[in-house]
Amino acid sequence: VLDEATTALDPETERSVCEALQHLSATMTIVAISHQPAITAVADHVFEVRGGQLFEEDRPVVAGASVGAGDE
Repeated sequence: VLDEATTALDPETERSVCEALQHLSATMTIVAISHQPAITAVADHVFEVRGGQLFEEDRPVVAGASVGAGDE
């Protein structure tokens, strides 16, 4: 379980972490909690919490997309 693991990283390091996660995901399940588009872009499944409810997205959030203010 990774909770906001790339939030404070520079773009190059974040890219390296995402590449490593993609490689590792072939052999294990990774649960990543993140607001970062780079993490959701490499996900197989994306879930979003809105208004205290859990929603499954049809596909990963596109890199560069933003989450609405107040979504926790």
